[in-house]
Amino acid sequence: MTAPVIAVFGLSGVGKSWLIGRYAQHGSVVHVQGSQLLREAKAELLGETVTSDELRRGAVLDNQALLIQAFARVRETATKPIIFDGHCVVDDGTQLLEIPTEVIASLAVSHLVLVEGPPNLIIQRRQDDPTRVRPLRTEDEIFHHQQHAKFMCLLYHQKLGLPLDVIAAGDEKAFADALSAATPGRS
Repeated sequence: MTAPVIAVFGLSGVGKSWLIGRYAQHGSVVHVQGSQLLREAKAELLGETVTSDELRRGAVLDNQALLIQAFARVRETATKPIIFDGHCVVDDGTQLLEIPTEVIASLAVSHLVLVEGPPNLIIQRRQDDPTRVRPLRTEDEIFHHQQHAKFMCLLYHQKLGLPLDVIAAGDEKAFADALSAATPGRS
């Protein structure tokens, strides 16, 4: 039996990885960051290091085929539920790119979680993180990007028939409840 895949989406800086990390301390799950998996796959393909900024500014949609292949290798060996930490929209600095429904279907996702937060909090977290370069956005732009991410999650929910939970940034209990519902009988 293959392990269930729970996709956790949200804008960069909303706190997805933090929530997943906190949950993973107590649960029996595999945390897979889409960007890290893609960086490793591209580095293997190109023979050189690839940064998150290069991924964001590069051929984002073309990279999805490589991500699907790399993720399939993870799924082959996973015995625990997989939490896929990713994006349904990517801000490449000039436009907001949508990750197509077909990509989510190819990842064999069984449950969707969207993490949302106040735009000012997202901006502050982005500014406080020296490890990543992200486009500078206003609160209004972040608000609209977040609305677009929600639209995409609703689209995945409708087209693929997947359960969707919308969680507030930092709400560990709601996040744990959503993941417990997504992986019944597992701790």
